[in-house]
Amino acid sequence: MSAPLTITQSGHYALRAQIYEGTTGYDYNFDGAQLVNDGLSNASWEDGSWAPWSVLPNGGGTVNYAAESGSTAQEGGVYGASDTTTAAGSVYQDVSASPSPGQSYTFSVWIRSKTGNTLTGTLALWALGANTD
Repeated sequence: MSAPLTITQSGHYALRAQIYEGTTGYDYNFDGAQLVNDGLSNASWEDGSWAPWSVLPNGGGTVNYAAESGSTAQEGGVYGASDTTTAAGSVYQDVSASPSPGQSYTFSVWIRSKTGNTLTGTLALWALGANTD
């Protein structure tokens, strides 16, 4: 999946690459995340940790997460795994950046269901910090 973003205003201090999980009760597996024209840290979870990725529950729910190893990894041998108890719980990473108007970015990530079930969700790329007036 991929999400494009073109900057239209100045004053941003970061980009947020975010994966909203729309299906509850099933594991999402993530691997090979990329942020074109800037970089994500631990983009394929190969260091065996979740950092610097964060989770954001929605509506008082829970987002569970872990770095797991195994043959289901798309790149290397480790991948991120997560599930949520309420639709739209999410995982994200903020990247310090000072994008200028006219610059374009694309966030992409490999996503699959650990159990083969159909998953829903939204991939988003946000520019943080500018006044929208």
